[in-house]
Amino acid sequence: PCAHAGGRRRTAHRLASPKGVPRAVPASSPREPTACRAIERARAHATALALLTAAAGCTGDGAGLDARGDSFDHDALDDDSRCAVLKLANVADRSELIEAAGVHPTAADAIVDHRQGSDGRDDTPDDARFESLGQLDAVPWMGPRALERMRAYVEGDDAAACGEQSLHVLGFNDFHGALQPPTGSNGRIATGPGADEFVPAGGVEYFATHVAQLRAQADHAIVVSAGDLIGATPLLSALFHDEPTVLAMSVLGLDDAGVGNHEFDRGRDELLRLQAGGCEPRDGCVQGTSFAGAAFDFLATNVIDERTDAPVLPPSAVHWVGNARLAVLSLTLHETPSIISADAAAGLRFDDEIAALQRQIEPLRARGIEAFAVLLHQAGGQAGSDPAGCDDFDGPVRSLTEQMPDAIDLVIAGHTDGPFVCTVGDVLVTSAASHGRMITDIALTLDERTGDVVAATAAQVVVTRDVPRDPSQITLLSSYAQLAAPLADRVVGRIDADLPAMPDDSGASPLGYVVADAQLSATLVDPFGGAEIAFTNPGGVRADLAFAPSGKEAPGEVTYGELFAVQPFGNNLVTMTLRGDELVALLEQQWQAGTDGTELARILLPSSGIRYRWDPAAPRGSRVVPGSLSFDGVAIADADEFRVTVNAFLAGGGDGFTVLRQGRDVTGGMLELSALEAYVTDRSPVSPPVGTRIERR
Repeated sequence: PCAHAGGRRRTAHRLASPKGVPRAVPASSPREPTACRAIERARAHATALALLTAAAGCTGDGAGLDARGDSFDHDALDDDSRCAVLKLANVADRSELIEAAGVHPTAADAIVDHRQGSDGRDDTPDDARFESLGQLDAVPWMGPRALERMRAYVEGDDAAACGEQSLHVLGFNDFHGALQPPTGSNGRIATGPGADEFVPAGGVEYFATHVAQLRAQADHAIVVSAGDLIGATPLLSALFHDEPTVLAMSVLGLDDAGVGNHEFDRGRDELLRLQAGGCEPRDGCVQGTSFAGAAFDFLATNVIDERTDAPVLPPSAVHWVGNARLAVLSLTLHETPSIISADAAAGLRFDDEIAALQRQIEPLRARGIEAFAVLLHQAGGQAGSDPAGCDDFDGPVRSLTEQMPDAIDLVIAGHTDGPFVCTVGDVLVTSAASHGRMITDIALTLDERTGDVVAATAAQVVVTRDVPRDPSQITLLSSYAQLAAPLADRVVGRIDADLPAMPDDSGASPLGYVVADAQLSATLVDPFGGAEIAFTNPGGVRADLAFAPSGKEAPGEVTYGELFAVQPFGNNLVTMTLRGDELVALLEQQWQAGTDGTELARILLPSSGIRYRWDPAAPRGSRVVPGSLSFDGVAIADADEFRVTVNAFLAGGGDGFTVLRQGRDVTGGMLELSALEAYVTDRSPVSPPVGTRIERR
């Protein structure tokens, strides 16, 4: 028979070998006779192929011959044999196909070429697998004889039989560019239900090591993120438009990243740039080097480009393990336009989560896929503190899971930052806290014959800092840290006690009050607006300010990098005129109905001078106690007018505060971060504000 005319060395796909290690393959055979090379050149032409084959005395199972003769009887195979033949085609290397299964060398090359795609390499985005015997039968130089030999081989070898495959899905969510070990409440994680069961956690150098260790313990594993991988990030990532986070995740081997609301903070075009690569249009390339783009896929099942009426990013990804497949889809909350800026949402439609999911499931099932995981960026959580617990699990995540098609096996959730491991019906639902402090190790058992998930368990793995730091991440972070250090380490002022961002039961937050006071101070006089009142949203205050040093600074010193972690969004301040009745209406919008009927509470942080009471037992829309809203101790009347400062996100109606769109005599101001920096510098040392501004009845 004609040997393969070429000299390329072949390797198997990673899933063909234990723990992702490709098997070595011998080089191709020596160059063939001239007549056989002619066959290669004419293989696309059936008549010429037949004539050349007969004239040269070469043998083979060419598609050009067999397709015109007897076809292979696919129905003659039972389910086990059909599965085993496909598995062999999808995982066997060239030498096994030729030497053990008796496949013609050219057909073996065609099989491997199909799997590797147009770039001729394994483990790249254009890789493909055989989903049916019809696809395999259509490969050049395949045909009844080759398929029969493959059938005979797999039926005589128990090791080639289909069975159950184990796939570990390593899930996390809401990373928010936490490359360096986070500090404050974002830098520790509960390890159990006890009040003192906390450990320091997080930092991508440790995160990558934990991922590598979990991978090493599994035959097959994929790594997925359930949204907010980027956006609202610390200075080290945000200063470079989140390119460092994308590169760090590419290096550690992230496979799929579902989109959350923060992926769209800078709009569609910027997200597509982070996926595909290229320099940031305004700031250009970092040190003149073009950004390579993500080595993983951002997925968006329900985010639609209004111009094309198609998903703005791939709606799903399919992962093979032997002859089993897992499809991964990504949903982000369809309320996203209300929590990002209007400019960022322009041209995008965020469809109903369930309707979008149903549109994608049926075509995938038609391909024979029966195992499905959903990366769901939506609110929900448990009441307990055990990270592996499921105490009073509730919220849109639960209600959406209950509405999902029966085909869904796994939901990995994000958005509300709390860890849990729950079961809703037959669906495993998990979340892994935030800021890279935890990884959920989900073990799936898939049946290669039916494609179904037959077992699913999950364990929470804390990203402790007692493991070696990953060398590749050390190198990556060091290079960016050197560029950012002059700005990040600059001391801007002092505090004399911790300023936590976390609100209490009334909604009061010491750091939130400081931010509001800073915004008022920055817009007190014209031309910035002549403000009298300022409000900031709790989601705009992203980190604590700790008295203890986070780096080389002295205790109590505050660096620019620390302030950036508090206010990373780059919003400008906006000042407008509102009446007293509009202020009351604004405060009533702090309590809103979620899509599943549950209530969302977003308590605004006011500047000094404002005071009011609210009643949690009162009906929504009447929570502010009548007559309790005052300014400098004087009750505010409906007709009174005030100049009010908010950030640009709120001014556009963000977080559902649509009353602010009614503001009059609107003027723009400086960046909110600049206002906070100036306030800390001028008022050092800054103390926690005293007095009551928000009171819960």
